[in-house]
Amino acid sequence: MKKKVIIIGAGIAGISSAIELAQKGVEVTVIERRAISGGRMYSFRDNDTGELIDNGQHVMAGAYENFFNILKTLNTLHLVEFQKSLKIPFIDKDGNHSHLDSSAFPGKAGFIYGLLKFSGVSFNSKIATIKLIGNILNDKVETNDLTVSQLLNVNNISKDISERFWVPLCLAVMNLNINDAAALLLANVLKRLFQKGKASGLVFSKVPLTDLILPFENWLLNNDGNVRYKSSVIKLQIEDNKISVLLDNNEVLSADAVISAIPYHSFMKILPDKYNDYLFFKTLKDYKSSSIISMYLWLDKNLSNANFTGMFGTKTQWVFNRRKICESEKTINEKYPGHLTLTISGANDILDIEKENLVNECFNEVKTAFKSDAKLLAWKVIKEKKATFIANPDMEEKRLSQQSPIENLFIAGDWTATGLPATLEGAAFSGVLAADNVIDYFEENKNDNPTTI
Repeated sequence: MKKKVIIIGAGIAGISSAIELAQKGVEVTVIERRAISGGRMYSFRDNDTGELIDNGQHVMAGAYENFFNILKTLNTLHLVEFQKSLKIPFIDKDGNHSHLDSSAFPGKAGFIYGLLKFSGVSFNSKIATIKLIGNILNDKVETNDLTVSQLLNVNNISKDISERFWVPLCLAVMNLNINDAAALLLANVLKRLFQKGKASGLVFSKVPLTDLILPFENWLLNNDGNVRYKSSVIKLQIEDNKISVLLDNNEVLSADAVISAIPYHSFMKILPDKYNDYLFFKTLKDYKSSSIISMYLWLDKNLSNANFTGMFGTKTQWVFNRRKICESEKTINEKYPGHLTLTISGANDILDIEKENLVNECFNEVKTAFKSDAKLLAWKVIKEKKATFIANPDMEEKRLSQQSPIENLFIAGDWTATGLPATLEGAAFSGVLAADNVIDYFEENKNDNPTTI
């Protein structure tokens, strides 16, 4: 008989685990409290404009191997667009443009040339950064227990290139400023970015994010699994080496193993009280969250021909042109010809600013920088207060592994110990690791009888 696994949560980590297990012949039941899969990666219709928008603009990297494996399995990889090489346009508050363009040569050579041509930064600063990145890629620099700012200081990286390269990179990759972010994680990301060919380029979804994982339910059904939507796990039940979950309708489901693929603050709530004193689980209380603010702006005209632009010296960090990025928006909406998303990462310090005031300030920044007289017609602000965990050096040492002290309970999520920041790739990789641990557990206990659901 097939082994049976319950996965709590149909976010990217849960989807990743479910695919890995189903492909290896395990019968999977996914429990999801909402009516859709995707976790924090989802789309919804804005009531005022009638347009589909995402729960914040997601940018991927070509090195997202595990996440793209999900899309390949679900046959949706064609719905994302890969940059052939890394190209990032920037603009400062006064409208001065600069570009980081690695397209002149393939691989690392293209990046080095692009960085040397990057304006607004001294030659010595560029050489110092190229040397540091080279040392990171060759494991010749110490990153353990350091923040990114400490790493930069130790390696004599000056302020000009910190502000124009390292700060935007750190915010985009880790949702943290350089004073908090663990240097080890940023180093791990850089190593992945330069692994191969197009890995260093950025990737954008051409469709609403929900569409990328829409086939998941049918795929799982076709592989002897199922997803139970609008169903919440109230408590884990663990007795005599047997594990089950109590649902909000008082139904109890049992399995041979359970993977919790929900955020750390939600996992704490379903863990039985008797495990609160376990040293492993006590670490859950040490996790803290970093926020992201996204602003969707509808304008009377298009503001830029670029797909996206990074900003310097402003509260606004990134400007995304939805009319250029999304296939569904390339037919111009006559009522709203312009549609932008502005993002601010590591936004804990400004969460309390009134939404309208924040929109006015950031839109004025953008209008000034792009020298535009566009008028704001409608807006929507999304404050994701618990977007990611704060991946500082202290927390990196404490991140929970996918194997818990309870032999048939496993954990997935971008906040678990993956060696990566809290990204879509980190979530997908955690799901793979959790599934691998489950398979190892089954191999070690292959003579046990499976439990029916």
